[in-house]
Amino acid sequence: MNYIAQPCRLPDILLVHGTEPYNAETPLHLLNENCSLLDPRTIFRRNHGPLPNIRENDHILYINGLIEQPLELNMVQLRKFDKHTVVSAIQCAGNRRSEMSETETTQGLQWRAGTISNCSYSGARIGHILKKARCRKTTGLHIVIACDIQKCDEDGNYETSIPIEKAMSEECLLAYEMNGKVLPREHGFPVRAVIPGFAGARMTKFVTRITVQEKESSSYYQQHDYKILPPHITSQQQASAYWSNVLSIQEMPVNSAITSPQSGEAVISKEGRVELTGYAVAGPGGCVKSVYVGDGDHWIEANLQKSSERWAMVFWNTTLLDVTPETVIYCRAVDESGKLDGFSKD
Repeated sequence: MNYIAQPCRLPDILLVHGTEPYNAETPLHLLNENCSLLDPRTIFRRNHGPLPNIRENDHILYINGLIEQPLELNMVQLRKFDKHTVVSAIQCAGNRRSEMSETETTQGLQWRAGTISNCSYSGARIGHILKKARCRKTTGLHIVIACDIQKCDEDGNYETSIPIEKAMSEECLLAYEMNGKVLPREHGFPVRAVIPGFAGARMTKFVTRITVQEKESSSYYQQHDYKILPPHITSQQQASAYWSNVLSIQEMPVNSAITSPQSGEAVISKEGRVELTGYAVAGPGGCVKSVYVGDGDHWIEANLQKSSERWAMVFWNTTLLDVTPETVIYCRAVDESGKLDGFSKD
């Protein structure tokens, strides 16, 4: 693959995990309440191949499959659909994989907690486009979202799918703007999918096609990646028998992380006082209601910067007292349905 004509990279800002393709995450100190809508330059990059160099005037979006009216939309036509805006976190399915690797066997880039972002996105609702195409059903089908113009490391193109019920939700967009400006090339110019609450892997960039079909996408990224296998599976050979029996990751659960101090950082005062900050992101059970911080046995509720936006990342801060150098500090978030993010002291 040709990685020569790629955009300028910022190694002094992002934490780089790979260069071909370019994969990098946001340093945790940049994920705080002072930058709730993140600068696109500081947002994590997850790529499976070179970034295509697309001329907006030449770009065509194909809508096909189980519909009555196939469409071929250029960007001018896409912008004629009613424009909607959503503020949403986008979180890589592998966010915090390095922590998982401390207790279980994992495969993939060893991300820390910085493969998450929070931005506003504007564009056309996917549901409106499907209605224009006269989709035959609005339940029981799958919506393939594909980029057919660039090969990937593991497959001929990047393709993934979501249930049509989610695609018809008002928050799901084909976005051409990010934070009120033209979508940057690094983040999917000229158009990307934004599927709030779902894994970033389902939010295809450089979208060229939407196909309505009866089954999930058969692509590598739907059937052999972004899945959680049973804990006793520790090799590719063992995994081969399980891929078809394990569901694809779609919805992301409620999640929270400490951004300051960072793991292993010594910041305790003489009085055992520690100032902490972090983020939380909602799952399917509604907005983040509370965040708790403690040593696993004793918890206090943190100050939460709540957001009126259902899908936005939120930020929190608190102060712990009587902390010793041996103390291990945890955080956990609770959503409106009462669901908590995963936690284990062991």
